[in-house]
Amino acid sequence: MSSALSQKLDEIETEMKRIGYWSANPPDLQAQAARGELRSYLDAPSFEVWLQALFLPNARHSVQTDTLPSDSQVGLMA
Repeated sequence: MSSALSQKLDEIETEMKRIGYWSANPPDLQAQAARGELRSYLDAPSFEVWLQALFLPNARHSVQTDTLPSDSQVGLMA
C-alpha cells in the first residue's frame, strides 16, 4: 500500500507542476507550523502552497516511516 500512496503523492506533485501550481521557492511552512503560526491550510498563503510545502512532505514522511494516521480530513478541506 505504501508504494501506491507514494505514487499518488508523486502524481499530485507532477500535476501541480504541470498546471503551474508548484513554486520554486515556497515559504517554510514547516517552521511556521512548528511555531504554532500555521494551524491549518487556511493559515497558509494558498491551498496550493500548503499542499506543496506542508502536506506532501508530511505525507511522504508518514508513508516512509509507516506512521499514517487512522483517518484524515484532507478531502473535506480540499
